[in-house]
Amino acid sequence: MAYFMSFLNKPINNENFSILCNLLFDELISKIPTPTLDIHAPVLIRSRPNDDMNLFSEEWQISYNSRCPEKINPGRFNSPRQPMFYACAPGETSETNDLRLTSCLESDKSILSERNTKPIQYFTSGIWHIQKPLKVINLCYNENLMIANPTMKENVNAFIKEIYNIFPSASAPFIIEFWKFICDLAAKKDEIGSEHFLSTAFSTATFAYYREVMKKELDGIVYSSPVTKNYGINIVLNPNVVDTFLSLKSVYMIKFERDKNNSKLYDIGICSKEVAVTNGKFELTIDY
Repeated sequence: MAYFMSFLNKPINNENFSILCNLLFDELISKIPTPTLDIHAPVLIRSRPNDDMNLFSEEWQISYNSRCPEKINPGRFNSPRQPMFYACAPGETSETNDLRLTSCLESDKSILSERNTKPIQYFTSGIWHIQKPLKVINLCYNENLMIANPTMKENVNAFIKEIYNIFPSASAPFIIEFWKFICDLAAKKDEIGSEHFLSTAFSTATFAYYREVMKKELDGIVYSSPVTKNYGINIVLNPNVVDTFLSLKSVYMIKFERDKNNSKLYDIGICSKEVAVTNGKFELTIDY
């Protein structure tokens, strides 16, 4: 564990990334169980900010980046130039997980920054229907999220119990510590490159293990939303899963307007009709 964590202080380069992925694959992921979960949610929501008031009109514009890989920066679970589909999933308690709000905040975290002085920000949100349960790694160990989602908490507790039943008492705490460390990395609000370096290596090694050893594809990873104090549920999916098992049915727009009397507050509301998507195309009109 100490050697794994030491990569937080090492240079971010391809050589160290390869070493880290091999370490995770050979010494951890191939030797301990993974906390898996089937997501049965009917829909996911993914949002994208409308910069310079440009309106989107095609599915590819609000899906994962399939056309301009050179513009893909490293993220929580992706390397540079690697497209992944980040979205938000509904929780069991809507009072603590506003799916529409979470998807906007996750797509543009700068909107909460004190340095952001834009008076208005628009977002386009897509409602993606899921055609089968999604098999994901569960990194939702955050207490806020588990309180709001009892089923998620049951899954986490069952996994911890399984670890203690399978492994000696000396090994079990180490395994739990490792998974909680990965969960904490995923739930970090601040965008720190070294932490994303570790979480991306984890996802790369995990997807490779399922593909090469278990001979099946892992659909994605579910984790708590840092920008909602970890009440919201985020999900990251492989592009091939999106192409095969998700369908964009409708889209709408949301408007964030800064309060004139308090720059830290926003008036938030839906500013368009929800319109259907036909053959990957749609037409939105803003209701100012």
